[in-house]
Formats: sequence, C-alpha cells, structure tokens
Amino acid sequence: MLIIKANIIIPNVSIVQNEFNFGDVAFNEKSILKLTFRNQSKISARIIVDLKSNIKMREFHVIVLIYKL
Repeated sequence: MLIIKANIIIPNVSIVQNEFNFGDVAFNEKSILKLTFRNQSKISARIIVDLKSNIKMREFHVIVLIYKL
C-alpha cells in the first residue's frame, strides 16, 4: 500500500482598488482605468479575465501589463 500526503497552497490574490469610477463617459467614448492584482502568496498565480463570455461586458477590453517586484 502506498500512502501519499500533500498540502495544498492556494494563492492569495486580491484587487487593490476598492471601486472604479468611470465618471462621465459618453456613448462610443473610451475611458481607461487601472486595475491592479496583488498576489500576497509565496507561489505564483494565474489570473484569467474573460469579459467576452458575458454579453453585458463585451464592450470592455483588458490590456495586461505585468510588473514583477
């Protein structure tokens, strides 16, 4: 009999900003806001942002900039 034990570590990832205020944005006008994820874990994390799966969110686009500290 082979007994295997393991510990699972789940990344602790949060969004830095508490809220997003797009202000007065007119129809067909762009507004860009910063969204920052913070990984407070000792392991890496993968973030997937899929806005196209929700019909209400299809007008939003995500540009990813990766900063390693």
